Amino acid sequence: MELLLILIFVVVYFYYFSASAKGRRGESEVASILSQLPNSEYSVINDITIQNNNKSAQIDHVIISVYGIFVIETKNYSGWIMGGEKSDQWIKNMYGHKYYFYNPIKQNYGHISALANTLLISKNNFISIVAFPYEADIKVHTDEHLIYFGEIIPIIFSYTTKIFSVSEVDKMTKQLLSLQLNSKEQKKEHIQYARDKKNFSKSALYQGICPYCGSPLKVRCGKYGVFIGCSQYPKCKYTHPV
Repeated sequence: MELLLILIFVVVYFYYFSASAKGRRGESEVASILSQLPNSEYSVINDITIQNNNKSAQIDHVIISVYGIFVIETKNYSGWIMGGEKSDQWIKNMYGHKYYFYNPIKQNYGHISALANTLLISKNNFISIVAFPYEADIKVHTDEHLIYFGEIIPIIFSYTTKIFSVSEVDKMTKQLLSLQLNSKEQKKEHIQYARDKKNFSKSALYQGICPYCGSPLKVRCGKYGVFIGCSQYPKCKYTHPV
């Protein structure tokens, strides 16, 4: 009986409280919101992984429409969200407990670059959206679409100039779906790639080396306080909060 209770606790914990589970719930909530879009002009693809220049990219939501291609990065975080628009790392501060995560604006532009290369179209046809739940208190100053889940549909509907035909939307949708990495082995390779990339950045940081260019890191002071930056700035713009 005791073992059964432990197993139930473990299952409940991973379903409700683990980071990956929270992320999946956030993506599911946004997918539900996006289902409201009329399919006559919008084609929604949720959770797609594609290959680009020997690198894989997992993208939460892609909406291909006659008004452009919306790329949404979902962060199901609560607490204070702090960071600079161009900084490498942001901070989630929950009751004094800090968690560092990669700048989702930069992350999403990486996704847009991968999609533009795959579809062979200009990046100007893409609209980046980074979305958080209302439990988050966003304290980042930016002109980018850094919004709450409930603002996603109004932002998408604010774009009213048609740049693609319905047939082009259908063609690009089929092209992306045909390139989706579906097998368990492919998804496993993507997860390992993401982990290796994260571990490399941490290792370089601990050694005082810029993960971007290999130059020494320096302690700097900006309008948001003290931070670590690359000694080759402005040629290299890597930063990390202290």
